Amino acid sequence: MKSSDPQISSVCYGLGVFLTGIAISNQQLWLLYLAYGVIGGLGLGAGYVNPVSTIIRWFPDKRGLATGLAIMGFGFAALLTGPIAQTLMASFGVSSTFYILGIFYFLVMIIAAQFIKKPRQNELPKAVIKKASHFSLTGQNMTANTAAIMVGILALQ
Repeated sequence: MKSSDPQISSVCYGLGVFLTGIAISNQQLWLLYLAYGVIGGLGLGAGYVNPVSTIIRWFPDKRGLATGLAIMGFGFAALLTGPIAQTLMASFGVSSTFYILGIFYFLVMIIAAQFIKKPRQNELPKAVIKKASHFSLTGQNMTANTAAIMVGILALQ
């Protein structure tokens, strides 16, 4: 899996979580390890690396802030997922919760992956590399801090 393929990480993570539901409903420990551990783990790892490595390229002078905001999005997503998963488990059961979360993660990640584009060669002018103050990933006129916050929001899974 290339780190430049965020769509593949979306498929792996969504599929891993979804297959975890199948493993639980069929009580198959080996499938649980394969689905959640291997497939989901590969997807999550690649899904984590893609936005962070892309952010570093877009904001070379604000690397710490930009990557910190993206990583914050991953932590915030984990904070939100706990109570949501508990509510889903109480309403639908454990295996159905993994089906729902797997589909949800797949959809959110595949949509967010469309916005992850590495800058092309010479796309960033030298003035931007020195001080990236008004450049965004979407072509909108926003500050580097605002664009980094938006990428952090996209990183929510």
